[in-house]
Amino acid sequence: MPRTPSPKKAPAAAPSNDTASPKKKAVQNPGLRKRQAAWRNQLQLWSIDPKFKHPPGTKTVATKAAKDDYHLNDEELQTLPYEKRSSGSWKPMILYAHNDLFNLARDKSIALETPLVIGDLKYLAMPGPAGTASVAQNLRPPTTPQWLKDERNPQPPPLKDTRYTPITAGDKPDPDLGTICWLPSDIPELISVGDACWLYCIQPSDIQDLAAASPWIHTETAARRAVQLHGGFYAHYDRVSKCREQEEQRLDEKYAGLHVVNNKRSDFEFSAHVKAYQANIDHDWEMMHEVPGERDKLKRVAVLFPLYYEDQGDYGSDWQWMPHWGSF
Repeated sequence: MPRTPSPKKAPAAAPSNDTASPKKKAVQNPGLRKRQAAWRNQLQLWSIDPKFKHPPGTKTVATKAAKDDYHLNDEELQTLPYEKRSSGSWKPMILYAHNDLFNLARDKSIALETPLVIGDLKYLAMPGPAGTASVAQNLRPPTTPQWLKDERNPQPPPLKDTRYTPITAGDKPDPDLGTICWLPSDIPELISVGDACWLYCIQPSDIQDLAAASPWIHTETAARRAVQLHGGFYAHYDRVSKCREQEEQRLDEKYAGLHVVNNKRSDFEFSAHVKAYQANIDHDWEMMHEVPGERDKLKRVAVLFPLYYEDQGDYGSDWQWMPHWGSF
């Protein structure tokens, strides 16, 4: 029996003008690609001068920090003068002037109509040339944990005691107190008892009063206490250096004959708050920026972090205990 053909479906009606069209995704920065192209087209490469040297006292910045902190790429960096300096390995360091980097990043921000962010600072208004006063917002994570301020679970505040009697006698009197920085650059304002004891090579009994007031120790208070107990700024440095050397010897004995990657890394672990704080810091600004003579002006209290140098060109491959640039 022949099949009855099924009726054809009527063609779909064209949408009327009254039908709401789907919403287009909002463009966050309209015209950005055109502005980026215009910015690239006006870049002019620097005529390379292998004998170029920055003037004495210039604040210089290594290539990695120039890219990371100033948000500049290789093409943009090629427009700036730079000098080469020996790094102790086969590959020399390439150093740019901070002012040049700042001004280029500022010009790029203006051209692209994007916020100016340099290092840990986000500028609230477009600043003038490098060295002029400007208002910026600090993007570094807070040094005080938020839960310490939680009204539902109030925490006892740390005991703060910033008294310190300078050592003026002996072979190594303290430097001018105005030149001493009591805080490591990548350690928050609050630390645990264990953190304080490892950082400053002290015993829990040395900060018993601080621990009785709060489980959290005020870092500067612990630093001043340790330096006072050890007999002054330089005596404290010698004490910490000796402790780190002893720790290195223990690690040598522990891993003797074993093929363990980075086997000389410290076995000590910071508290969860300190580790969370450090995890939010890409790298230390002070480690990547160099001002001739600046390390002599700023004297940080010794903590001496262990650094493992990987063989990546600018640095050597030898591991050793060394004063962390941001911590001594």
